[in-house]
Amino acid sequence: MQRWWKGETSVLEIAPNHVTKATALEAVATHYQVAREHIIAFGDEENDLEMISFAGQGVAMDNAITELKEVATHITASNEKDGIAIYLEKALQLIQMK
Repeated sequence: MQRWWKGETSVLEIAPNHVTKATALEAVATHYQVAREHIIAFGDEENDLEMISFAGQGVAMDNAITELKEVATHITASNEKDGIAIYLEKALQLIQMK
């Protein structure tokens, strides 16, 4: 599998077809017995597609590519505007309210 990152500096990622961020996340979740619905993953580029689809809460950054936003369950502010912190603060407040 190959993927491009198209930021300030273009990057070509090459990996075996069965190796993605999702397969790594799944392996860690299986090892620690964490259910998918309890997993939050954040991404902004093409190499995050499978991971965002796998996670129970797949969160795209506002500056993410369109394809990623389409598969995400949520969209948060950009990575330059503390999007991860904003999302986690809201998510943790919801957990405390339960």
